[in-house]
Amino acid sequence: MKKVLIILVLAIAIPACVFAGNGLIGLSLGATAAYQKAGAVEDIADGNFDLKDLSIDDFKFGADVDVRVLFLDVNGKAFLAKNDKSETLVNGIVSANLALDIAIVRLKAGLGYQYTFNTKTSEMIYGSTAGVKDFADFKNANFDIHVGVDVLLGDLTIGAYATLPTEVSVGKGNWGDLFSTVEKNWKAAQIGVGVGFSIV
Repeated sequence: MKKVLIILVLAIAIPACVFAGNGLIGLSLGATAAYQKAGAVEDIADGNFDLKDLSIDDFKFGADVDVRVLFLDVNGKAFLAKNDKSETLVNGIVSANLALDIAIVRLKAGLGYQYTFNTKTSEMIYGSTAGVKDFADFKNANFDIHVGVDVLLGDLTIGAYATLPTEVSVGKGNWGDLFSTVEKNWKAAQIGVGVGFSIV
């Protein structure tokens, strides 16, 4: 398994360094909009998704931070929400991705963790499905698969992404269940778009 991961990293890292033409280090700040209606991915797969039916209320809007060093891309997204007690929540995902630049297109794929922070109670929940509340149990938080594609237009980046919750965690070590949980949860995938402005 370790040999496979090393080969995978090298297979992405070498061409990333060869084709990288946008600097070795990057920092961008921007905004993101995530489609929040359930079943969006399933509707797209079944051909039942119609752009003319979209409404501004179908999206949640937030901030996006992207840090890149060589072929490693760390991305964070944050949204504001309210729970049933009208308490303000900050939720989103932080992911670590391998990035490959080809001309003006950047492909990203990696793993991340969703989080939810209650600003009133200071309670933090880590992970998506079956989230954990104690940081000491962070290893048992289920991670998400994160994929994205960006179009690089100078200092402006326009992209689209998808996050897919799994039932796999480092603590459980159930890596063999990855594909089965992806098949089970793909309908719960969240899709979104974003725009970023390069600072570095």
